[in-house]
Amino acid sequence: MEEFNDIQFDVPKTSEPAAEELPPDVATLSEPEQIDAMAKKRGWFRGDPEEAMYPTIIAYMEGSIDLDSAVRRLVEPINREYSTADHGQAIRRAEETAVYQRKSHNAKEAEELWGVSLPEDELPPEDRTHNVSTEGLLWDLWYSILHCAKRTPWRETAAQNRLLDLVRALKACPDPAPPAQMMKALENDWIWSSGCLWSELAMLGPSTRESWNDAPGCGAGFTLPEINAWANVNAFVAAITKEGLDDFLLYGKWAMRDALEDHHEDSSTSRGFATVAMKLNAYVPAAAVWVLAVGKELSEGDDSVPSSPNEGEPLGGGADAISRDRWRFWKEGFQVMSRREDLASETREVAAEAFVKMEDIERDATL
Repeated sequence: MEEFNDIQFDVPKTSEPAAEELPPDVATLSEPEQIDAMAKKRGWFRGDPEEAMYPTIIAYMEGSIDLDSAVRRLVEPINREYSTADHGQAIRRAEETAVYQRKSHNAKEAEELWGVSLPEDELPPEDRTHNVSTEGLLWDLWYSILHCAKRTPWRETAAQNRLLDLVRALKACPDPAPPAQMMKALENDWIWSSGCLWSELAMLGPSTRESWNDAPGCGAGFTLPEINAWANVNAFVAAITKEGLDDFLLYGKWAMRDALEDHHEDSSTSRGFATVAMKLNAYVPAAAVWVLAVGKELSEGDDSVPSSPNEGEPLGGGADAISRDRWRFWKEGFQVMSRREDLASETREVAAEAFVKMEDIERDATL
């Protein structure tokens, strides 16, 4: 391994800190159960265990039901709501929205943007007892899958692949038929706008973005099950990206920035006090799994201006999305992390793996 000399990272002068402790009623559980308990305690975005989606996915992951059965149980209620426009209630909601939106335009523009007004007698009857919706079921589906990813150790390849198979099977499902009473106002709803419910994995992107609010230091703390859950879900989303099921490469850039670019200090967070080492033990593995899964894709930045400020400002003051200097900074940062004695052995190990992977990628690129 090459020596790291010209870029400086903070190295603490204190001894190894104690990790945040789990509540006594959580510490005796298995790690997946600990993750469940901390999710409930912290109020994470996750599937509702009282509804059908989450128990179905757990049953599939445990081998109680096969892939086809799981897909059928998950897809059928969503397709039913989608093709009936939530049993007509989405049409009522869409028309109520359109009534107000049309007031902001002249008659021609209003009709082009929101369609003609529906007479009251053509609207589906209001049903206040119908509390199920396509959107709500999709949120629950993807939150359930992402939470299961948190419970699945990223090094357990067979289990992670089993969950990935489920996503792949969902994407392969035929898109359901549109509602018979499709209207312009309903087409403006993000659930019905594309008509590609499964082929585009509708709502996976928004659900993932919401789930990322449960990062350590924000929605999550720095206990061991929480930082393991964070690495696990990052590895899963990286695998989704690797398989071409969806594109979350930006999330990989965020992970690298959190671990290797941001300046960390001992400080209070929304989940209590955290030392530098505690933060790095959470952020470095989450970044490393991206390199191990899609390092080559991360390395193929074209030195172009980022399409969004969320991609981060690369070090050195430039405007490159992923420049050679930024890639080199990340690689050398992983090497430093692999040698920090204040970090957990697992953190040092995966940082070393990421460094070697990045060197291999560079070597392959020059052949």
